[in-house]
Amino acid sequence: MQYYLFEANGAMGAGVAYDDTLPSGAVSCTQAQYQNPDAWAISSGAIVASTLTLAAAQAAQLAALNQACASAITAGFSATINGASATVTLSASDQANMTMNAATAQTALQAAAWASGATYAKNALVIVGGVPLVTFSGGVSGTAAPAAPTAFQSAVTDGAVTWYKLGFWLGTSTGNVMIAPADMIQVCGEMVAHISQCRSKYETFKAQVQAATTVADVQAIVWQ
Repeated sequence: MQYYLFEANGAMGAGVAYDDTLPSGAVSCTQAQYQNPDAWAISSGAIVASTLTLAAAQAAQLAALNQACASAITAGFSATINGASATVTLSASDQANMTMNAATAQTALQAAAWASGATYAKNALVIVGGVPLVTFSGGVSGTAAPAAPTAFQSAVTDGAVTWYKLGFWLGTSTGNVMIAPADMIQVCGEMVAHISQCRSKYETFKAQVQAATTVADVQAIVWQ
Protein backbone atom coordinates (compact mmCIF):
# COMPACT_ATOMS: atom_id res chain seq x y z
CA MET A 1 0.00 0.00 0.00
CA GLN A 2 1.37 3.40 -0.95
CA TYR A 3 0.91 6.51 1.20
CA TYR A 4 1.33 10.13 0.20
CA LEU A 5 1.19 13.65 1.59
CA PHE A 6 0.00 16.74 -0.25
CA GLU A 7 -0.39 20.43 0.52
CA ALA A 8 -3.57 22.42 -0.22
CA ASN A 9 -4.65 25.88 0.93
CA GLY A 10 -1.65 26.12 3.24
CA ALA A 11 -2.44 22.89 5.10
CA MET A 12 -1.10 19.37 4.83
CA GLY A 13 -3.28 16.43 3.94
CA ALA A 14 -2.74 12.70 3.61
CA GLY A 15 -3.97 9.98 1.27
CA VAL A 16 -3.57 6.38 0.28
CA ALA A 17 -2.82 5.35 -3.31
CA TYR A 18 -3.74 1.85 -4.47
CA ASP A 19 -1.76 1.98 -7.68
CA ASP A 20 1.63 3.24 -8.82
CA THR A 21 0.48 6.72 -9.82
CA LEU A 22 0.46 9.52 -7.25
CA PRO A 23 -1.79 12.55 -7.64
CA SER A 24 -0.14 15.65 -9.03
CA GLY A 25 1.76 17.55 -6.33
CA ALA A 26 1.73 14.64 -3.87
CA VAL A 27 4.86 13.13 -2.32
CA SER A 28 5.22 9.51 -1.28
CA CYS A 29 5.57 9.05 2.48
CA THR A 30 5.80 6.42 5.18
CA GLN A 31 2.81 5.09 7.06
CA ALA A 32 3.96 6.96 10.18
CA GLN A 33 4.11 10.25 8.25
CA TYR A 34 0.72 9.52 6.72
CA GLN A 35 -0.79 9.08 10.18
CA ASN A 36 0.52 12.48 11.39
CA PRO A 37 0.43 14.89 8.42
CA ASP A 38 0.49 18.03 10.58
CA ALA A 39 4.06 17.22 11.65
CA TRP A 40 5.32 17.47 8.06
CA ALA A 41 5.61 19.89 5.18
CA ILE A 42 6.62 19.60 1.52
CA SER A 43 9.69 21.50 0.37
CA SER A 44 11.13 21.16 -3.17
CA GLY A 45 9.24 17.93 -3.63
CA ALA A 46 10.54 16.39 -0.41
CA ILE A 47 8.94 15.84 2.99
CA VAL A 48 10.49 17.88 5.80
CA ALA A 49 9.57 18.50 9.41
CA SER A 50 6.82 21.10 9.71
CA THR A 51 7.73 24.51 11.11
CA LEU A 52 4.10 25.61 11.35
CA THR A 53 3.53 27.19 14.74
CA LEU A 54 0.26 27.16 16.60
CA ALA A 55 -0.12 30.92 16.07
CA ALA A 56 0.50 30.58 12.33
CA ALA A 57 -1.95 27.71 12.08
CA GLN A 58 -4.58 29.76 13.92
CA ALA A 59 -4.07 32.75 11.64
CA ALA A 60 -4.35 30.59 8.51
CA GLN A 61 -7.45 28.81 9.79
CA LEU A 62 -9.18 32.06 10.76
CA ALA A 63 -8.47 33.46 7.29
CA ALA A 64 -9.95 30.32 5.71
CA LEU A 65 -13.01 30.45 7.98
CA ASN A 66 -13.54 34.14 7.26
CA GLN A 67 -13.47 33.43 3.51
CA ALA A 68 -15.89 30.55 3.98
CA CYS A 69 -18.19 32.88 5.91
CA ALA A 70 -18.08 35.44 3.10
CA SER A 71 -18.88 32.71 0.57
CA ALA A 72 -21.82 31.52 2.67
CA ILE A 73 -23.17 35.08 2.82
CA THR A 74 -22.94 35.70 -0.93
CA ALA A 75 -24.45 32.27 -1.67
CA GLY A 76 -27.67 33.81 -0.34
CA PHE A 77 -30.71 32.35 1.35
CA SER A 78 -34.09 30.83 0.52
CA ALA A 79 -37.14 33.08 0.55
CA THR A 80 -40.66 33.20 -0.83
CA ILE A 81 -40.66 35.60 -3.78
CA ASN A 82 -43.94 36.40 -5.53
CA GLY A 83 -45.44 33.27 -4.06
CA ALA A 84 -42.64 30.89 -5.08
CA SER A 85 -39.51 29.64 -3.35
CA ALA A 86 -36.28 31.20 -4.62
CA THR A 87 -32.67 31.68 -3.57
CA VAL A 88 -31.85 35.35 -3.04
CA THR A 89 -28.27 36.07 -4.10
CA LEU A 90 -26.10 38.38 -2.06
CA SER A 91 -23.11 39.62 -3.99
CA ALA A 92 -21.72 42.92 -2.71
CA SER A 93 -23.81 44.80 -5.27
CA ASP A 94 -26.91 42.74 -4.37
CA GLN A 95 -26.50 43.69 -0.72
CA ALA A 96 -26.03 47.38 -1.52
CA ASN A 97 -28.99 47.46 -3.90
CA MET A 98 -31.28 45.67 -1.47
CA THR A 99 -30.44 48.04 1.37
CA MET A 100 -31.03 51.08 -0.86
CA ASN A 101 -34.25 49.66 -2.33
CA ALA A 102 -35.63 48.76 1.09
CA ALA A 103 -35.19 52.38 2.19
CA THR A 104 -36.95 53.61 -0.94
CA ALA A 105 -39.71 51.03 -0.45
CA GLN A 106 -40.28 52.28 3.10
CA THR A 107 -40.62 55.83 1.77
CA ALA A 108 -43.03 54.67 -0.94
CA LEU A 109 -45.33 52.97 1.56
CA GLN A 110 -45.53 56.24 3.48
CA ALA A 111 -46.38 58.34 0.40
CA ALA A 112 -49.46 60.58 0.39
CA ALA A 113 -52.70 59.48 -1.22
CA TRP A 114 -53.33 60.55 -4.81
CA ALA A 115 -54.97 63.99 -5.23
CA SER A 116 -56.90 65.41 -8.18
CA GLY A 117 -55.59 68.41 -10.08
CA ALA A 118 -52.26 68.20 -8.28
CA THR A 119 -48.91 69.00 -9.84
CA TYR A 120 -46.54 66.08 -9.39
CA ALA A 121 -42.80 66.36 -9.89
CA LYS A 122 -40.64 63.80 -11.64
CA ASN A 123 -40.25 60.59 -9.56
CA ALA A 124 -43.17 61.55 -7.30
CA LEU A 125 -44.79 58.75 -5.30
CA VAL A 126 -48.48 58.36 -4.42
CA ILE A 127 -50.76 55.67 -3.00
CA VAL A 128 -53.79 54.58 -5.00
CA GLY A 129 -55.92 51.82 -3.53
CA GLY A 130 -53.08 50.85 -1.22
CA VAL A 131 -50.68 50.46 -4.16
CA PRO A 132 -47.60 52.73 -4.44
CA LEU A 133 -47.29 54.37 -7.86
CA VAL A 134 -44.42 56.38 -9.31
CA THR A 135 -44.22 58.87 -12.18
CA PHE A 136 -40.96 59.29 -14.05
CA SER A 137 -41.97 62.50 -15.84
CA GLY A 138 -44.41 64.31 -13.53
CA GLY A 139 -47.37 66.45 -14.60
CA VAL A 140 -50.83 67.53 -13.44
CA SER A 141 -53.20 64.78 -12.31
CA GLY A 142 -56.74 64.39 -13.61
CA THR A 143 -60.08 64.68 -11.84
CA ALA A 144 -60.57 61.02 -10.88
CA ALA A 145 -58.13 58.62 -9.28
CA PRO A 146 -56.69 56.17 -11.82
CA ALA A 147 -57.02 52.44 -11.40
CA ALA A 148 -53.70 51.09 -10.15
CA PRO A 149 -51.93 48.85 -12.69
CA THR A 150 -51.93 45.17 -11.76
CA ALA A 151 -48.49 44.44 -13.22
CA PHE A 152 -45.11 46.00 -12.53
CA GLN A 153 -43.88 48.40 -15.21
CA SER A 154 -47.43 48.75 -16.55
CA ALA A 155 -48.54 52.36 -17.11
CA VAL A 156 -51.80 54.16 -16.42
CA THR A 157 -52.65 57.66 -17.67
CA ASP A 158 -53.94 60.21 -15.18
CA GLY A 159 -54.50 63.62 -16.78
CA ALA A 160 -50.99 64.68 -17.83
CA VAL A 161 -49.34 62.15 -15.50
CA THR A 162 -48.28 58.63 -16.36
CA TRP A 163 -48.10 56.39 -13.32
CA TYR A 164 -46.35 53.03 -12.96
CA LYS A 165 -46.81 50.36 -10.33
CA LEU A 166 -43.70 50.60 -8.20
CA GLY A 167 -41.50 47.51 -8.01
CA PHE A 168 -37.91 46.65 -7.21
CA TRP A 169 -35.52 44.28 -8.92
CA LEU A 170 -34.20 41.49 -6.73
CA GLY A 171 -31.33 39.19 -7.66
CA THR A 172 -32.01 35.45 -7.40
CA SER A 173 -30.13 32.33 -8.47
CA THR A 174 -32.43 32.02 -11.49
CA GLY A 175 -32.33 35.69 -12.54
CA ASN A 176 -33.73 39.04 -11.49
CA VAL A 177 -37.37 39.32 -10.44
CA MET A 178 -39.47 42.36 -9.58
CA ILE A 179 -41.19 42.54 -6.20
CA ALA A 180 -43.48 44.94 -4.35
CA PRO A 181 -42.21 47.48 -1.79
CA ALA A 182 -43.51 45.55 1.24
CA ASP A 183 -41.85 42.37 -0.04
CA MET A 184 -38.57 44.22 -0.57
CA ILE A 185 -38.59 45.40 3.04
CA GLN A 186 -39.26 41.89 4.29
CA VAL A 187 -36.55 40.31 2.13
CA CYS A 188 -34.08 42.96 3.29
CA GLY A 189 -34.85 41.96 6.88
CA GLU A 190 -34.24 38.33 5.97
CA MET A 191 -30.93 39.35 4.40
CA VAL A 192 -29.83 41.01 7.64
CA ALA A 193 -30.79 37.90 9.60
CA HIS A 194 -28.89 35.65 7.15
CA ILE A 195 -25.73 37.76 7.35
CA SER A 196 -25.94 37.93 11.14
CA GLN A 197 -26.33 34.15 11.35
CA CYS A 198 -23.26 33.58 9.16
CA ARG A 199 -21.15 36.05 11.14
CA SER A 200 -22.29 34.51 14.44
CA LYS A 201 -21.26 31.09 13.14
CA TYR A 202 -17.85 32.50 12.23
CA GLU A 203 -17.42 33.96 15.70
CA THR A 204 -18.18 30.53 17.22
CA PHE A 205 -15.51 28.88 15.07
CA LYS A 206 -13.10 31.73 15.79
CA ALA A 207 -13.42 31.12 19.53
CA GLN A 208 -12.77 27.41 18.98
CA VAL A 209 -9.64 28.15 16.91
CA GLN A 210 -8.30 30.53 19.53
CA ALA A 211 -8.91 27.98 22.28
CA ALA A 212 -7.25 25.08 20.41
CA THR A 213 -3.85 24.00 21.76
CA THR A 214 -2.43 21.98 18.83
CA VAL A 215 -2.02 22.58 15.11
CA ALA A 216 -4.03 19.45 14.39
CA ASP A 217 -6.93 20.66 16.53
CA VAL A 218 -6.83 24.04 14.82
CA GLN A 219 -6.92 22.56 11.33
CA ALA A 220 -9.79 20.27 12.27
CA ILE A 221 -12.05 23.30 12.77
CA VAL A 222 -13.68 23.87 9.39
CA TRP A 223 -16.79 25.63 8.11
CA GLN A 224 -19.74 23.28 7.95
